[in-house]
Amino acid sequence: MQVLDIITKALNIGLSSLNHGANIFELGLDSISIIGFSRALQNAGLSNAKISVVKSNPSLEGLVKALLNSNSQDQGRENAYVEAKQRLAVFAQKHVVGVCKDLGIESVEVESISPCTPVQEGMIYKFLESNQALYFNKFEFRLADGVGTKRLFTAWNRVVERLEVLRTKFVETDDGFGQAVLRTGNFSWGKPAFEYVSVEKSAALKMPYTLSLKSISSGNTITLQLFHGLYDGNSLA
Repeated sequence: MQVLDIITKALNIGLSSLNHGANIFELGLDSISIIGFSRALQNAGLSNAKISVVKSNPSLEGLVKALLNSNSQDQGRENAYVEAKQRLAVFAQKHVVGVCKDLGIESVEVESISPCTPVQEGMIYKFLESNQALYFNKFEFRLADGVGTKRLFTAWNRVVERLEVLRTKFVETDDGFGQAVLRTGNFSWGKPAFEYVSVEKSAALKMPYTLSLKSISSGNTITLQLFHGLYDGNSLA
């Protein structure tokens, strides 16, 4: 009945004028007034009453159902969002001490802690089971003439400051693997290139990327080794 009250007020008609088979256009709406009608419904609390929804449901019965169903879906999404946010907070609170101990840092050095996604965990466990540096991909770039390594180092540190993924470490917890984002990157160039295949598995996950510089007669080359759990194809596009 509340939705019907809102509709009658927006149409400026009495409730007795309505029936289940009523058509909103027959009740006085046209292509112009439907804009104000839609806005009136939204102002009354039916935030999903967009013009497209109203136009596609001209019968009163169909419009009421569409508005109620959409409201339910919106509330469901809101509830899911709140629940997910609470779960993240609980995970972080539960594991902050263990994560910091494992990484050898203080809690003030941590920006956030969250569980890994199923895809990330799948990659991690495949890596742990493998004898190779599985999912640690290597990219080599030759520096153009005139590119100073000191300036490049400074620029990269700025990128690290701005991107959480470059300050992320993977740590095992009682609830699966978590990802801890540090407030600072503590990044340094590696010489020579770091070899993940020869590193203990848990240590590799705590340092999921490295950047090394190699100087040869023809110029400088940098090698980026990056765990695929930190990025997808679009990230490097």
